[in-house]
Amino acid sequence: MAEQKLVKDPFEILSKLTEVGKETDEITISDDFKIAISTIGAEDEAEIFAAATKEKGTTEYFSKTKRETLVRAITAVNGLSLKEYEKLDKIVDYNKVKEETLAKVRKIVDGWNDNLVTFIYSKWSAIVKKSEDELTKMKILEPVKEEEKKEEKKEEKK
Repeated sequence: MAEQKLVKDPFEILSKLTEVGKETDEITISDDFKIAISTIGAEDEAEIFAAATKEKGTTEYFSKTKRETLVRAITAVNGLSLKEYEKLDKIVDYNKVKEETLAKVRKIVDGWNDNLVTFIYSKWSAIVKKSEDELTKMKILEPVKEEEKKEEKKEEKK
């Protein structure tokens, strides 16, 4: 029987929670083009909201929200990681490389037509739902009430 390592570092224990609820899926766009998308963290969500609130009008706001979400949710293309900056140790290098990477991906995603953005965003929404279902099963999240589901669907249609 394998011996388990007793973890005594509270920071190491807390850091393992970052993986709870994290989901990733691969989407096939064509025979030679596949992208991996993942759920995103609270920091990314805040940055998405900040970027989208600068937009005027409902349509622009939702378009910006979808595009900024994809910029952060797309983690790989054809198996090649876009998140190499996560391996960096130095905070300065990490932040610089992360911002450069996000800027490159943003420039590409901003060039996509709305149908493609909506398609990929719907796939991302499905993995978020899968994550939420798993967290509900673990009793970390409360089950969503029917009225809340109806309100969410109304917002998505706008």
